Amino acid sequence: MRPSMRHHGISPPLTEIARNPVPVALGMGQFQEEDVEELVELAEPPPRGPLPQSQVQTEARAPLAAVAGTEFEGPGTGLSGFTVTGAPPDHTLAVGPDHIVAWVNSRYAVFDKLGTPLLPGNSVAGNSLFVGLGNVCETTNRGDPILQYDRLADRWILSQFAFGVSGGSPVAPYFQCFAVSTSGDPTGSYVRYSVQFSATSPSGFNDYGKLGIWPDAYYTSYVMFGGSPAGGNTGAALCASDRTKMLAGDPTATTLCSPVAFYASGSAFLPADLDGTTLPSDLTQGGIFMRVSSAQALRYLKLKPNFAAGTITLNDGFGGATGSFINLPVALTFACNGSGGTCVAQPGTTTQLDTLGSRLMYRLAYRNRGGVESMLVTHSVDPDGAGVRGAVVRWYEIRNPLGDPSDPVVANRPVIFQNGTFDPGASGNRWMGSIAMDQFGNIMLG
Repeated sequence: MRPSMRHHGISPPLTEIARNPVPVALGMGQFQEEDVEELVELAEPPPRGPLPQSQVQTEARAPLAAVAGTEFEGPGTGLSGFTVTGAPPDHTLAVGPDHIVAWVNSRYAVFDKLGTPLLPGNSVAGNSLFVGLGNVCETTNRGDPILQYDRLADRWILSQFAFGVSGGSPVAPYFQCFAVSTSGDPTGSYVRYSVQFSATSPSGFNDYGKLGIWPDAYYTSYVMFGGSPAGGNTGAALCASDRTKMLAGDPTATTLCSPVAFYASGSAFLPADLDGTTLPSDLTQGGIFMRVSSAQALRYLKLKPNFAAGTITLNDGFGGATGSFINLPVALTFACNGSGGTCVAQPGTTTQLDTLGSRLMYRLAYRNRGGVESMLVTHSVDPDGAGVRGAVVRWYEIRNPLGDPSDPVVANRPVIFQNGTFDPGASGNRWMGSIAMDQFGNIMLG
């Protein structure tokens, strides 16, 4: 699948845009998407092999004697000029050498490392960078944002989806809007691109977008809802955008995607995202995409784009058939007694909270520590197997993620090196986690 990708020139500096904000018309703001995002995992054959058991941790260790950093209010009710526009908050944040960019709902802000807001009015609307595009990237501000700092290039990438609404449902045109900074200064100018997805099922509404930085491309995943108005979940779109051309502001940059219906409904993938500056050991396999399967496994495959030819290869990275994947057996029960849905109780109300337990949580964090290559990921699982309490956080470290599972040297094969569960017991639930590793191998789960 090759969605239409258009280049829209360079924006004015973000500081200038913030001085002259463009209002969003009533009814063109954030879209409430909880009813659209309901996914059902398809049944699959169980994987072969033993299921590694998770070690359970019931409390956090005593805090280390670390020096406290700067603490300040981010985008939200505590930031002057910021208006909360909806729920859930859809928060995302990225950190560079000198700046922090944070996006909540339909507005984002730029701070220095001392917490000083650097934009006039403190924050700007999410669609501010897309003024002048002449499509719904400019005229709507739907949210579901993703932002990243590309450490290899010293650039910032800001993205959100855009679409029309009729009768409460998303309708075409369906866009993913991208802005790539022209320098390491997030308050400066940006190159703008828009990617339009077909309204014909199984393509359609590009929901739940996730972005991974990789040396050869910007990799994105979407949960697709076919047709216009958007109907049922038709599968996943796994995409690669030409990073080299986007960084150069080249108008010929393209985006290539896998066939949407290949994995049918229930498939929510994460793209691997590079941490640090040491490159992956093998760049010939392309980007990694992973999902959790109801068949007791983590499953991942590789998307290799050929931008010159306009083609992709989608397989296990070792010459397997199209759609072949690497299978890592795990022992799990999805949150909410296997449904992965809404079951976390709140005090004072019968309304329960959604766990998104059927999906891996952003990010799929990759790091190469001088030849020791790891990916880390987390998701929500059922703490008692009966749905009584709801959800706790399970995490995994995958070693040798680029290795061949049939390598005669067992030590070279991909493997779940370690995994654990944080379960505070009767004191409460934990869900929607995120995990990463630093250059020394220390892991933080939050």
